[in-house]
Amino acid sequence: MASCTEDAAAAIPPLTPVERARLAAMEAPSPGTLKPRAGSSNDSTIGRAAHLLRMLAVAGGHGLGLSELSTYVGLPHPTVHRLLGQLIDEGLARKVETSRRYILGPMLFELGLAAAPHFEIRPHCRPYLLQLAESTGETVYLTIRSGDEAVCIDCCNSPTAGARVLLVMGTRWPLGAGSGSVAMLARLPREERDHIVSLSLPRLRGPYKVGQEDFVTAIEEAARCGYAFLRNRVALGDSAIAVALTAAGRPFGSITVVGPNHRIPHARAPEIARQLQEVVAQMERRLAPYFASLASERDAFGGARFGKGR
Repeated sequence: MASCTEDAAAAIPPLTPVERARLAAMEAPSPGTLKPRAGSSNDSTIGRAAHLLRMLAVAGGHGLGLSELSTYVGLPHPTVHRLLGQLIDEGLARKVETSRRYILGPMLFELGLAAAPHFEIRPHCRPYLLQLAESTGETVYLTIRSGDEAVCIDCCNSPTAGARVLLVMGTRWPLGAGSGSVAMLARLPREERDHIVSLSLPRLRGPYKVGQEDFVTAIEEAARCGYAFLRNRVALGDSAIAVALTAAGRPFGSITVVGPNHRIPHARAPEIARQLQEVVAQMERRLAPYFASLASERDAFGGARFGKGR
C-alpha cells in the first residue's frame, strides 16, 4: 500500500510542456550564475531571494523541490536551503511537507493586497477582455511588463474556446517568449529593445527554439503592422495576436488573443488585430485618469516592475 507521502506526490500533476519551457527559460544560464534583472547587477542576498521567489511564481501550485530550485537559479544546495529557510521564517515561502516542494508563502498575498491600489488595473480592463473574448470566440490574456520579463495578470475564455487556458494569473516568462511581449518590445526605443533582446535571446533559444533572426524579424514585423502575430511559439498548434498597451508613449502591457491555428489562420489575423487595436485604444483612454492619479507614473509603471528596470 502506498504511503501518504507517495499518494500526495502522485496527486501533483506533472508539468506540461508549456510549463517546462517557461521554467527552462527562467533558468540561470550556468551553475553559479544568477540572472540579474534588466538594468540591475544585484547579486546580493535580496537579489538571490527575489530570484527564488520568481522561480516559485513560475512553478505556481506545482512547486519546486530543493534540487530543482538549485538548478534553476544556479546556486549551491546549501545556499538555496539557507535562503528558503529565511523566506519561510518571514512567511514569503512555504514548504509542503507531503511533497517536500516549496511554494510561495502567505505573506506575499498579504503584501500584495496592500500594494494593489498602486498597480491594480484589472477592474479597469476586465470588461474589455470579456468583450474581445466574445467577439473573437477565443481566449484573451492581459499581460504586464516586469523588467525584462512579462507577467499574465488576467484571462478571459470564450465559451466557444472550451477549457483551454495556457496561462494562469501570475505566469511569468522572458520578454519575447510570446506575442504579447513581442508587441511590447516593438514599441520600445531601439536601444532599449536591443538590450532586452540580448538578455532574452539566450533564455529563449533552447525552450522556444528562437533564433536571433526570427526574434528580430518578429519584433520588426510587429512594429510595422502595429500588432504581433506568432504561430506555434508558446504551444504547438496555437496562434496568438497581440497589441501593446501604452502610457505616455511607453508600453506597460499587452492584450493577446490566442486560439488554435485552424481557427486563427493568417487570413483572419488582420481582422482580429483590428478589433484588438480598437479595444486597446478604448482601454488606454479608460486607464489615462488612473495613471494621472499616480504620484509618479514613471515610478509606478516605468521602474523594475512595469518598465525597463532600474
